[in-house]
Amino acid sequence: MKKNFLAFILPILCLSQNYELGKVTLDELKEKRHPLDTSAVAAVLFEKGKSYIEYSNSGELKLFTEVETKIKIYKKEGYEWGNKEVSFYIGGVEDENVQFSKAVTYNLVNGKIEKTKLNGDGEFKEINSKYWSTKKITMPNVKEGSIIEYKYVIESPYFSKLNPWYFQYVVPVNYSEFTVQIPESLIFKSYYRGFLTPKLTNEKKEKRVTHVGKTRTVATLSSAASTKYDYNEFVYNELITKSVLEHVPALKQEPFSNNLKNYISSVEFELSSIQYKDSPMELVSTSWEDVVKRVYESNEFGGQLGKESYFEDDLKSILANKPDSDKINVIFKFVQERMKWNGYTGIYTESGVKKAYAEKVGNVAEINLILISMLRKAGIDANPIVLTTREKPFNLFPSNTAFNYVICGIEVDNDVLLLDATDSNASIDILPTRALNYIGRIVRNNGSSSEINLAPKKHAKETYLINATVDTEGLISGTINEKYFERAAYFFRNNNANLTDESYIEKYEKNNNGIEISDYVIQNKRDVFQPVIIDYKVRHTGASELIGGKIYFKPLLHFGMDENPFKHDKREYPIDFISPFADSYTINYYIPDGYVVESIPSELNVKTIDNIGSFSFLIGNTDNHIQIVCNFRVNAPFIDAEYYPDLKEFFNQVTLKMNEKIILKKL
Repeated sequence: MKKNFLAFILPILCLSQNYELGKVTLDELKEKRHPLDTSAVAAVLFEKGKSYIEYSNSGELKLFTEVETKIKIYKKEGYEWGNKEVSFYIGGVEDENVQFSKAVTYNLVNGKIEKTKLNGDGEFKEINSKYWSTKKITMPNVKEGSIIEYKYVIESPYFSKLNPWYFQYVVPVNYSEFTVQIPESLIFKSYYRGFLTPKLTNEKKEKRVTHVGKTRTVATLSSAASTKYDYNEFVYNELITKSVLEHVPALKQEPFSNNLKNYISSVEFELSSIQYKDSPMELVSTSWEDVVKRVYESNEFGGQLGKESYFEDDLKSILANKPDSDKINVIFKFVQERMKWNGYTGIYTESGVKKAYAEKVGNVAEINLILISMLRKAGIDANPIVLTTREKPFNLFPSNTAFNYVICGIEVDNDVLLLDATDSNASIDILPTRALNYIGRIVRNNGSSSEINLAPKKHAKETYLINATVDTEGLISGTINEKYFERAAYFFRNNNANLTDESYIEKYEKNNNGIEISDYVIQNKRDVFQPVIIDYKVRHTGASELIGGKIYFKPLLHFGMDENPFKHDKREYPIDFISPFADSYTINYYIPDGYVVESIPSELNVKTIDNIGSFSFLIGNTDNHIQIVCNFRVNAPFIDAEYYPDLKEFFNQVTLKMNEKIILKKL
């Protein structure tokens, strides 16, 4: 029956949709929910893109990208689809340019279609760095039921790489079309991502361009100055590739996901070679070695590493009487505390290291190139590592725009220590989460480079020691010792280091109903080279239930998982835990006089395929004492989707065990 229904409705969707701007219908505005995804907060009714490279009258090539989009808003949560941002490059000889047009919001008012056009108040330009800027629009009068349309055009003198095209989003897409028109002398490679295959069509067309030449003569005694125009027609073949996907399902954001753009169905085009008529082929595609060589030779990158005079006195001072074994920590801590990150990413300096150092503020490149220079001056073999942050998708091919972040790498004993001084909570081998896109490239002083795995190797470790008593009213009280190591300490500091003790306790009690904390003591709150250690007393009125004279409570109290985070039957993209983790619990309960244990959870020891995860739960009961030792580990930060069924079942067993009750009854 379901197949018959879909077979019936899909042709209707195709026939009813007009893929032109300005053709909004009453039926479209009346639609309350998406026919194939009733949970959708919005949907892209159609999106048509065209990238074409054309010869100007003067013979220069330019890239144009035109995009037309029509979006339906179903729910308030979909209002964000009324905003659009387009980034463009401003760091070259000539800037790119973005222009929006035909931006209109349609609403149904008293049975009639009401149009609200975008005015100047809803359009903004934001400079992100000296290389990139963003044009933004905020559509007016967006409501539940609105339809939004807009068009934008990007004009660029740079055509070695086309803007990526996304067929898929986190909301459904009814129709997506991308057309590429390229002179046949320019040979591009295409790279497709995702799990859907577009329908492709190819054709070749003849195109004619008239070149206009202008010659200016100089005035003489016998004749006036004049201008002569020459018109020459140029004929070439244009290759046209059209990619189409229809009824594209939303790629849902699931727990433990990296940037969804890594997995969303999309296509990218890169110029690989140029073959003009009667000329030899010119290879354009570059290698990663070529990319990093150009980066290193740039004055805004490698040129900054040779400067030392601005920090020499400070370096001598901080290293005075320090052993060689402390040099890395001392220099890292000095730069980390002195320099403030201005929020800008990028692999090139903007003000330069000398000015940034003097003003004590800089972008990512300035701060970490200062760190590298100081380490080198101290005799440590430090080199920059360029990478792509998590907010950008992985690069499918070598590109000059592939990298947008730089950190420091120190190669020691077949390992690489990773340092980033832009984050006050980072430490040696503990990078900010934004920098963990798994692969970077180290650029050595001798000109060589190689791929570096950035994935955390050490477990984010948390340990809990709980000693608690249970009284006859079900009140659980006692002492708790918590310790956070490695990335677990980083996460804790990121979330809590700026809170006062009183604010932290208030936050903790608010997030855990029925808890009262006293005698709170924290150690190493800001010392990134030490674990975070917390001791406190607790009274927990919400941890147990009294039913029929019996006391019921969970073995891990509020520290366990309430439900399995993995709910879908299947998953198409990897699971990203950011870091491997290891949680351990040692818990002692002392039960009240007059009560005995009626039931305790059974012991459990379970592992996943290939030991990706493991969980052990040991429990014993002697007289009035219950002791629990529990260990929960995931041993890989990044897990392929093929392991999802096993991982889901593993987490299901863990969750069930954590929620199984201890039951006490009266004698």
